[in-house]
Amino acid sequence: MTQEPKESHVVVSPRGSLRDFPSRTDAGTYKEITADQARFLVSWAKAYGLDAWLGHVCFIFGKPYFQVSGRIFNAHRSRMFGGMATRPLGEEAVTHAGFKPGDYVWEAEVWRKDWDRPVVELGVVTQEEIERLKQEKPESARFLPVVKVPSLMAEKRALARALDRAFPLGLDLAEEMPQTEETS
Repeated sequence: MTQEPKESHVVVSPRGSLRDFPSRTDAGTYKEITADQARFLVSWAKAYGLDAWLGHVCFIFGKPYFQVSGRIFNAHRSRMFGGMATRPLGEEAVTHAGFKPGDYVWEAEVWRKDWDRPVVELGVVTQEEIERLKQEKPESARFLPVVKVPSLMAEKRALARALDRAFPLGLDLAEEMPQTEETS
């Protein structure tokens, strides 16, 4: 009698099993993803010229997302990438931009070689967002990056937005994702 392999040992692509997969947990729920979801991420990343095995994509609350590393890879691949920079806004600039003191606001600049000016975007994590997550998810909020490292998340949001504007990845294939409890 043959025994079915454990889910973590199921091969998700020729490169390895779920156990070896870099994004084997949902970044929002911290639940392990299934082999079918991992296979979806592999094919979804491939459709955009990205690599799931390099961590270019992940699930967040059951939905597929491009990681910042995937966006940076996409920018370099275009051969038009001219560089990027990020910086936190000071308290005066934060309030001048319409945010409250204590909110985390970062600015990202992304340069294209074929454009005269950089793309500039803001990334924000507000105190209200942090408090809302603490109320909605009292058991897990302290593990969420938005709560745990809000400044880093604001920086990543700014960079993701600027990279998306300068080097768009194309159409969203999320509707092709296999249905799970989190996505249905």
